Amino acid sequence: MKSLDHIFVFLLLVWNSSVISQPTSYEPELKDWIPNNQAEYSGIYDLGQNERQAFLRVFSTENHLVFQVKTNFQYEVGEPRDIRYLTFSNPTIDKTGIVSFGEIKGQFVKYIDFFGDTIHCLNFYPPITFFPASEKDYELGRKNSKLTMTYNGKYPQSSTIELTNSDLTNMDFEELRIMRNEIFARYGYIFKEGGEMNKYFNRQPWYKPELVEVNELLTELEKANIKLIQSVESQR
Repeated sequence: MKSLDHIFVFLLLVWNSSVISQPTSYEPELKDWIPNNQAEYSGIYDLGQNERQAFLRVFSTENHLVFQVKTNFQYEVGEPRDIRYLTFSNPTIDKTGIVSFGEIKGQFVKYIDFFGDTIHCLNFYPPITFFPASEKDYELGRKNSKLTMTYNGKYPQSSTIELTNSDLTNMDFEELRIMRNEIFARYGYIFKEGGEMNKYFNRQPWYKPELVEVNELLTELEKANIKLIQSVESQR
């Protein structure tokens, strides 16, 4: 589980962008959001001051629930965007829409705006993209139906579904190796200089080598898929 200290390290990196969320200064009307199927919670939730500066991916498979924040800040016009991830370990959602991961809590709610329109949100307490000024501060992440969960690479399914042996049956050793390493590459993992994976991913326009360690960023779903792919690779 992520401790609050770990969360604050992430927030400090976000804070340095000078463009972060601010606490809600008024009390909105919030109502419980309890759908017939928890799959309705799946989607992208906007965080940060402006759209797509930061967002939260929420989705589930049969055995895994994924909550992952992706920030996407641009410090200066014309400069490349600084992309960072925060993956929450062992998240849970109860029957009333309460979300828990470590010391962070949240709740899926319906926000009634000034015009009486209903907006589906995830309410965090404490906030996850700004430093709380008081114990009462919270953060509303609005569900954005215009955004979809997109993953770079040839095999995005390795990060979005629970792979099975049948999914990998017709793949050769090289394809399996690329699929497995693509998971690490999406987080900016730096492959061995001059190695085949280094050469392959350096040819991919989306790849940005930045980190020597990305294991803590992996979701439990991705870890399970990596283990399965490795197992099938060993049989080729």
